[in-house]
Parts: sequence; structure tokens; C-alpha cells
Amino acid sequence: MRPGLRALVALCWALSATAGCGPGAATYVDLGQTPRTYRPNDYRSVYQRWTRTILITKDYDTSLDAAATWKSYDFRWAYAVRYSATYQLTAAEQEALLKTQLDELATGNVFYVSAGASRFEWVDFEKANTIWRISLLTDEGHEVRPLEIRKLKKVPAAELEAFYPASPRIQPVSSFYSPYQIRFPDKLPDGTPLIGPHTKRVTLRFAGVLGSAEMSWNIRQAP
Repeated sequence: MRPGLRALVALCWALSATAGCGPGAATYVDLGQTPRTYRPNDYRSVYQRWTRTILITKDYDTSLDAAATWKSYDFRWAYAVRYSATYQLTAAEQEALLKTQLDELATGNVFYVSAGASRFEWVDFEKANTIWRISLLTDEGHEVRPLEIRKLKKVPAAELEAFYPASPRIQPVSSFYSPYQIRFPDKLPDGTPLIGPHTKRVTLRFAGVLGSAEMSWNIRQAP
């Protein structure tokens, strides 16, 4: 990343942090799976509720600047509503899209991640010898590694930016960020659920020689 661009990213981050308006700040999320009544305009607030950001720096360079959206039941429902309205889908197409989105919940805990760095080779999540160790943890001491890390190369950039809008921090340089889908198991090796009835926090961690940082979602459990 060019020096001027690095400075712009740092400035955007400082302004966002000072304003305290980072996505998901002090927010609780609900993992319940009851039907929603969202409208297309609700999408932005739902997106922000399920999105977190991190910034790792080392020696004045940006080691990793990333935003992650947890594609939960709640998020997927809002996404299906917004997508259907954007592309003016028929009723049958809307129903099929929602079904596909909700069926994918059975594949595990999926996150959309947009990431950038001062050097493009530092964002190498999909490689077997990646410099990053990515894991999903709970406050109960459980940790799982990704089942799949896939770089999204065939999805049009305009569509990604429409449904996963960049935070104010990275908006000016969003085209320099690489999109990924990272999928984790929803069960532990012994078959028990990763997220149980007493889980209070789920954390996505990025760690490596360039630094480490975590994004956390506070869970609101049913009484």
C-alpha cells in the first residue's frame, strides 16, 4: 500500500475510533431462529449489528485491517429481504433465496471478512502456509479452527460493496481490500455444540508474527 494511502487509512481509523462508532460497539446479538419481519431498509442496521473490525499495526505499517460479518440466522434473513428488493425477485425466487440462506446455517458458523494490509502478501488467509492463525473461540474456553477459507474472486465488487458496505474507516480505499468467506464448525470434536445455552461471547481471533487482534460478539441468551 502506498505511504499516502497508509496515512489515509490511519486517519480514517483514528476518526472512527474517536467517534466511537465502529460497527458492533457494545452490541448484543441474538442467535434465536424465529422468523423475522424485516424490510429492505432494515438491512444496514442488521449488518452493523453483526459486523466487527480490527486494526493491527507494526512499525508504522498496517499488518491487518479487517472487518468481519457473522452470517447468522438474523443476518441472513435481513440479507435475503434486501437482496430480493434490490434485484426485484419474484415471490417464488424470494422464497427460494431465503431457504438457501437458512439451509446454509447447517454448514457451520460462516463469516464474511474483508481484509487489507500495507503489503498485499500479508493478506494470505487462503494459503496453506498463511502467516495468520485464525480461530473461533467462546468465553467457555472452546476453540475451533476454520473448515474452509475461501477467497471470493467471482462475486462482482459492486455487489460486495452494496451488501457488505465498508465502514467509515476504510470507505475511501475499500477497493484495496480482499473479500473472504471463512467457515467454522458449529460443533466441538466430541459432537457438543460450540455455542451452548450458557455461552456469553464468541470471538474471532487473528494471530501471527505481525501481531494479533480479536473481534467479539456478546450473546444475548434467552432467559
